[in-house]
Amino acid sequence: SPSDLRPGEAAREGTVDIENTGSLSGAFTLSRGAVSNSDPANPLATKLNLTVVDCGAFVGSTAPTCGDGNDVSKYTGTLADMGTAGHAIAALGTYAPAEKHRYRFTVALDGTAGNVYQGDSSTVEFDFNAV
Repeated sequence: SPSDLRPGEAAREGTVDIENTGSLSGAFTLSRGAVSNSDPANPLATKLNLTVVDCGAFVGSTAPTCGDGNDVSKYTGTLADMGTAGHAIAALGTYAPAEKHRYRFTVALDGTAGNVYQGDSSTVEFDFNAV
């Protein structure tokens, strides 16, 4: 939930850990829900540059290191361009039972965002699914 982003400023980041808690292998995907913008006439989501990377699998209880050169890009683009709500935007691979991965999300406000976006907000839900 980054806030107070400024145009061209360094990206903010957060991580999420996803684990296959089932007894069978599962094919995991990432999708997004509907994007909500506080100003539909000037949707902030068109100016939010987003990246999603798979930092790797845990080894036992040891988390992988994000940014160590082994990250695998899953999405790069604006939040608005990130596929259609409810549809998978990234195949994450097949996880064995108890396999756990760390994902890093980074977001930055594009340097071209003008004053029209000041005070605006954009929200979205991300869903990790397994089959």
